[in-house]
Amino acid sequence: GRVDYQLNANNRLFGRYAREVSPDTTGSLFALIPASSEFVRQISTGVGISSILNASTTLDARLGWMGYIADSDTPRQSLTGLGFNKSFTSIFGTGQFVPQFNVSNMSAFGNPETAIDHEDTWAMNANIRHLQGRNDLKAGFQAGIKHSNSAHPDPTPVFNFTNDMTQGPNPKTVGSNVGDGIASFLLGAMNGANTSSIASTSTNANTSPYYGAYFQDNLRASDRLTLNLGMRWDVWLPATVRHNWANVNGFSPNTPNPIAAVAQANYAASPIPELPVADFKVNGGLTFATPSNRRWAKTYWDNFSPRIGFAYSVNNKTVIRGGFGRFYSMFWAVFAPQNGYSNTTTITSSIDGITPYNLLDNPTPSGLAPITGSSLGMATGLGSAVGYQDQDSHPSVNSRWSLGFQRQITPTLVAEAYYVGQVGGNIPTGSAGNGYTAPTESETKLSEEYLPQKYISLGSRLNATVTNPFYGVILTGPLSTPKI
Repeated sequence: GRVDYQLNANNRLFGRYAREVSPDTTGSLFALIPASSEFVRQISTGVGISSILNASTTLDARLGWMGYIADSDTPRQSLTGLGFNKSFTSIFGTGQFVPQFNVSNMSAFGNPETAIDHEDTWAMNANIRHLQGRNDLKAGFQAGIKHSNSAHPDPTPVFNFTNDMTQGPNPKTVGSNVGDGIASFLLGAMNGANTSSIASTSTNANTSPYYGAYFQDNLRASDRLTLNLGMRWDVWLPATVRHNWANVNGFSPNTPNPIAAVAQANYAASPIPELPVADFKVNGGLTFATPSNRRWAKTYWDNFSPRIGFAYSVNNKTVIRGGFGRFYSMFWAVFAPQNGYSNTTTITSSIDGITPYNLLDNPTPSGLAPITGSSLGMATGLGSAVGYQDQDSHPSVNSRWSLGFQRQITPTLVAEAYYVGQVGGNIPTGSAGNGYTAPTESETKLSEEYLPQKYISLGSRLNATVTNPFYGVILTGPLSTPKI
């Protein structure tokens, strides 16, 4: 709903309120698995004022709030009663539910974990316009702040079964009619790419602000020439997390890891010919928030965007127009990485991609990767997949320009032609999830994610099984086995 109120001849107020509630129940593929439910509620409200300050000045100001609440609930049930053994059910502790199974050649089944997600956004803006002589002056400021609070009290297993563990007689042969995901599921052999995992997530409370301002002058320089001169400034501040529960500083790629000495000694005892002992480095590790450095990425304050345009009347039938503008953008993600405060245990379903290793009846013999916070420092997350935001990424920038003319041919016919150009920099390279676009990755981060070119020539040797120098040092995940 909306209400408008004319306060007096020069001031007008408005207020609005909207609410949407959408309960949802997701059915189950099997009758033995109870349906899960989700309750989503969205609320938005806002107020504003439009004022005529004097004969040449107007003011428009608005304040709004939007809240989003999504609570999902997965019914509890006895997994032992469904036939799962103790090694499997111990993963879940007291909150037992049928996890998610993704099986090729059939629909996925199971339930997601119980989750509580509450988000809200405050936004305000104020714009003023002033007419003075040949100048039409405009200026404005806007600010916003996002909060995200979530809790996932249960571990979140995802088990993936494909045809790779039952294809044959040559297990390396891939085809649409070779192997079967259902057969792999019945054997308890998860896919050989080690994509099954169990996520353990702590609560989090993120806060991320945004600020912007602009100034513009539409100047009628002469009866023939009009100029548009403006400047905009934007700044996005990466999120902070309550209690500093985040690895906001990213990754230190060149610092020796605490396990370096032991791992290097193990490697020296059983090296491979392709990598000399002196070249075996164990560098890199996560770094964490401090009271003086709480944000998960750098803040760039120099996002100034000039906007210039003109229109020139050559005569009463011909007009030339042109302009240039720069535009910055960056994903306003409110989520900061929480490695250490959240952890994902990767299930080692196969070492060589062919032979089953850990089966479904006991997917994690060494237990789940523990939640250690920042107590382990650079040793946090060893043996599990970790992610971090690129500290060297910059906001994306686009520069656009145009030049053209418009000519009246007849009283009812107008012709126009324009040249339009654009160049972009720091182009996004991927998705960050949750509808956000990931920032451009720097050369530093890209070099950490791809195999160096000099090793490509090794071919099939890259898939050879070798002695694991991290065995006995890393206790969970694919790097915890004697061979890798």
